[in-house]
Amino acid sequence: MAFRRRGLSVNSGSGKTRGGAAISNYSPGARAVNRDVTTGIVCDVYAVYRLHNQIFFMRFRRTSRYAFWIALIVFCCLHVAAQTQPSKTAIAYFTDVAQKAGLTAPIVFGGKETKKYIIETTGSGAAIFDYDNDGWPDIFLVNGTTLEGFPAGKGPTNHLYRNNHDGTFSDVTVKSGLNATGWGQGVCVGDYDNDGWEDLYVTYYGENRLYHNQNGVFTEVAEKAGVAGSGKAWGIATAVSI
Repeated sequence: MAFRRRGLSVNSGSGKTRGGAAISNYSPGARAVNRDVTTGIVCDVYAVYRLHNQIFFMRFRRTSRYAFWIALIVFCCLHVAAQTQPSKTAIAYFTDVAQKAGLTAPIVFGGKETKKYIIETTGSGAAIFDYDNDGWPDIFLVNGTTLEGFPAGKGPTNHLYRNNHDGTFSDVTVKSGLNATGWGQGVCVGDYDNDGWEDLYVTYYGENRLYHNQNGVFTEVAEKAGVAGSGKAWGIATAVSI
């Protein structure tokens, strides 16, 4: 066999045999050429191996990137679905039906975007009671105001919602005499004069108010009953023990 590489010519014809194995008569030059050829083959194989790895890892990175985004989208969808579906192990699950039920009046308490003073951050109270003795629970919501105030007759008021016995409510605030405005805070319910009709006591930043329930119509009697306060105090929470 003849090898030709880099201008060298070496003949590696078969020589003597020993034990059935052929012994080639290589010269030092032939060994150098063989080593050079072998090195070239190894280099070529290594180059192919590196190219294969580069292609594999490029595809792997691209696939991994796609897989990451797909997994993220699936996770977000499952998370949203979990938030909108009740858990089988949840003790209670609530859905906001205020608009559907007719509880639409806004609650105003200080600035809408920013709040500068503590009075703007406290929020207001609520009471659920049967104000007209029809056996169905009604809702009373305390309202607030803003530092800037409102024109006369335009300020937000408390709201009383009468239960319509079908899962909806009607606003009866004006009819019942509870359309007061101011920095309302807390509220409690109790029949203070034991006439069988539940009354309301509402605390304010300023004078508090006691509403006497007379067959579903309320009259403010805090001053008369001696529970209005000085007007210089800040009434926060209320409680009643029956």
